[in-house]
This record gives sequence, C-alpha cells and structure tokens, in this order.
Amino acid sequence: MSSVHRIKEYLDFKGITIQQYESSVGYSNGAFGSQIRNNGKIGSDKLEKTLSLYTDLSAEWVLLGKGEMLNTNKAAKEPNPDYKTTKSSPTDQNVITEKLDTIIKQNEEILEKFKNA
Repeated sequence: MSSVHRIKEYLDFKGITIQQYESSVGYSNGAFGSQIRNNGKIGSDKLEKTLSLYTDLSAEWVLLGKGEMLNTNKAAKEPNPDYKTTKSSPTDQNVITEKLDTIIKQNEEILEKFKNA
C-alpha cells in the first residue's frame, strides 16, 4: 500500500472527507482523489503539511507502513492550532452570499446591455 492510500485510510478512519483534506493541505479540488485512483505519489510539500496538521498521524506509518497508524504520545493527541476545518462560519456564509448577489446583479446588467444593443 502506498503513502497516498495510507493517508486515505487515515482520512476514512477519522471521518475526514477528501475535499476537507485537499483544502487543508493545499491541493486543488480533486487532485488527491485523482492520486488515489491513479496510484499516484504524494509530494514532499503535501506530506510535510499533512503531518504538521494531522499530528496524530504517524509519519513512520504513512511513509513505511510500519507501526500503528496513530501516534500514541500525548502531544500528538492535542489538535494542532493551525488546523482549520472547512466548515464555514455564519460570517463566511454572509460574505459568500453577498458576493453571489453581486455576481448575479452584474450578470443581469450585462444581459440588459446586450438586449438593448
């Protein structure tokens, strides 16, 4: 089993979606899923980010498939403060709604210009 597949196993175990993982580590949408399907490899930058954010994930297990999936030391059980979930806050939702309203208004203005041209 590859490092990519071991990370997927960890995500499944923790109930983290591929989309949440991709967002937290900096993958573009669908990139990690594609690596899983194509037996791809993970870059060192993404691997470092993964291990720094998901502190309970054992580096030895991810890289070599040895030992346990989860670190057993106490420090690793504490969440890393840099980890951000992908759930939106109400404030984020308001900003998104405002931006969508602006886009819709701009599209309507453009359509009106074409109708009048």
